Amino acid sequence: MINENINENRGLDIELISNQALKLKNKFLTIEEEKLLPKNDIKLYTTLFWSAKESVYKKINIKNIYLKSNINIEKIDKNNQIIKTKLIINENVTYINVFWLIFDSIVITYTD
Repeated sequence: MINENINENRGLDIELISNQALKLKNKFLTIEEEKLLPKNDIKLYTTLFWSAKESVYKKINIKNIYLKSNINIEKIDKNNQIIKTKLIINENVTYINVFWLIFDSIVITYTD
């Protein structure tokens, strides 16, 4: 069951841009999500996708949710710095926007 206060909760994540997310991408990205990664700046965007999923996870605050199968990245809008995610829990689907900022070697993501 999705948290009934999901629209009131916020998720925030801060990550250092590194090779860590790139090394683990098969654990949290689907094949379709990998296709959304730009060929240039792969380290940045892999970290960004990891952080976006973490922000959604923190927003919903539900146990036994998996970044790869329950939280999907649907679309990335680079101009407005928004990632559209789809949260799938049982039969329920909820779309959550994740916004991002980049400072030096840090990625900050947060949900609406």
